[in-house]
Amino acid sequence: MRGLPDDLMVALESKIQKPSMKIIAGRDPKNLFIVETIHEKSGLNTLDTSLKRLNSESKPAEAYVVFTDNGIASVKKKDLPCDPEIPWVDLFTIGEASDVAIEFNGYWEKDPASLRFNFVTDEYPWLFYICNGDLKAQFWTDESVTLASDVIKIAAIRGWIPANGEQYNDQGLILAYIKSDGKAYYRNYCTQNDLTFLWEVERQLIQFGTGVTGISLFRTNDFRIGFIAEKDTAFEWILTTRNWAGMSVPAEKVTMTVMDLDIRTFEIQYKAGVSPAENVSMNFNPLDFVELHVGIPNDSAYIIGSGFIDDHNFYIQWNCELLNPGTLLGHIAANQYNITDVGFGDTNSKLKVTVAETLKTYVSIAVSYDGAELLRTQIRMSNRPKVPAFIYTVTGVPPEVFEYVTMLPALNITALLITYKEGFFPENDAYVSVHPSQVTIVVSQVAYNPL
Repeated sequence: MRGLPDDLMVALESKIQKPSMKIIAGRDPKNLFIVETIHEKSGLNTLDTSLKRLNSESKPAEAYVVFTDNGIASVKKKDLPCDPEIPWVDLFTIGEASDVAIEFNGYWEKDPASLRFNFVTDEYPWLFYICNGDLKAQFWTDESVTLASDVIKIAAIRGWIPANGEQYNDQGLILAYIKSDGKAYYRNYCTQNDLTFLWEVERQLIQFGTGVTGISLFRTNDFRIGFIAEKDTAFEWILTTRNWAGMSVPAEKVTMTVMDLDIRTFEIQYKAGVSPAENVSMNFNPLDFVELHVGIPNDSAYIIGSGFIDDHNFYIQWNCELLNPGTLLGHIAANQYNITDVGFGDTNSKLKVTVAETLKTYVSIAVSYDGAELLRTQIRMSNRPKVPAFIYTVTGVPPEVFEYVTMLPALNITALLITYKEGFFPENDAYVSVHPSQVTIVVSQVAYNPL
């Protein structure tokens, strides 16, 4: 804090009152900040929260919390808006941890009603924790990966990603951490040029130097990410450069109006012989109601095939990736079966459907979706149209049976040829040659397909 100059201090002290500062804290009249008690007990250490929103038109639907209780990390959640009478739901335990963080990956999408860009999350969050100095990253219940070692503190936040193309400017899902040497580092989970995600290499925040004991992150409204480092005697912070995310200025529309339109035509004179060509000319001022659209072409998502996986699973495949298939249970039906689960197949473009009964793979299945606006396709990062209601037939496959049979055809012997070889065999000896005049093999059809 800067000190006041001596002459200014003398002037202030000469007044009736000495200078003072009053800080008044109160609740915002619009309930912008609401305090929610997560749990009350001894042994609690670190805690982090993140909110889930699957649709840009709606408010966040769930709050997720990761915390440590006596050195054991666990996850719980609660529906929003918070009801103090409804308890938090314990989900699962991660394991031993000294520090934890949680954050959703996602993207920004414009709400057509408010024209405001809202953060739309994935279906499940990323979990980060320190176990014996190793920094672990785990997508929900998947197997964890180790990102760094000798780590003592962590913090996570989702950086800005452009909303209208240029995904290569993605700041990524940022994980900042402090090592035992007192230096601050970070790694980010970013979109690559081929639109896949990858954990990038470790980078040191050299601006903070050494002696860092705490770390935190924040987003600014001008598309920057901020890092705050806690040291023994002060807090220091740094900002990234602006990541122009295409969300600052609304799309504009250009209109033009016709003014004093004048169209003239001239009669063509036909003459015998050779004459120069005649021209018809018209003069136009700018035309009315001509809209200028700048953007990418409209792509389309469609089903390209289907098939059976095993006795209880079949799939329907699109020409692009799908989003949020796990939300479809209860909105998709198969005409002969009870559906127990819906999710991804072996690729993100396949919708895998699990049924309770054993599938009759030789019988076609009529699959219907009620168009509940939950399933989306990802044609591009900025083009995620909703899948409308549909009825699709998963074609059955005729059974195939292979059986190998050893056949001994009967030979019809109709003639015997007896030949005497003089001078070759002893007298009165002979040999007999038997020739079947005809061998017949009859194969009967025993299935619906021709042999």
